[in-house]
Order: sequence, then structure tokens, then C-alpha cells
Amino acid sequence: MAIDAWLAADQLRLAGGAVNGYQWKCLFLPDGSHVRMRCKGLTEYAVVTGDRLLYQGRSVSPRGMTLAIAGEGRNA
Repeated sequence: MAIDAWLAADQLRLAGGAVNGYQWKCLFLPDGSHVRMRCKGLTEYAVVTGDRLLYQGRSVSPRGMTLAIAGEGRNA
């Protein structure tokens, strides 16, 4: 499903259409994508809404999400 969504978004971009999503380095996560991180036996989730990554209702970067979940010492 993720690959199909990415391909559809890529085709829309190539056709000149606007696609909402979160761009992080060379990774594009379309609007509605879910991100998860497992730490200390717990699984935490974030969601892409529009062009923002939201974790616990706050707009964060992938690094900000890892800091909120695991603290220092982890790399997004």
C-alpha cells in the first residue's frame, strides 16, 4: 500500500499536481502516512497530516520524535 501511494503521489507530482506530505531528506511520506518507533517495549506512533509530522498532537521532526520517545543517544 505504501509503495502504491508513493507511486500515485509521484505520478501526480510529475503531472504538475500538488501533493501534501512530509519531506525528510530523500524520503517523502504522503499525507496520512503513519510512522512508528519501538523503544523499551512500547510502540509509539506519529502521523503525517498535510505537510507536518504529528506526534502526540505536536508538529515534530523525525529527530524531535526520537528525542521525545527515547531521549538522547538515538538518531532519527
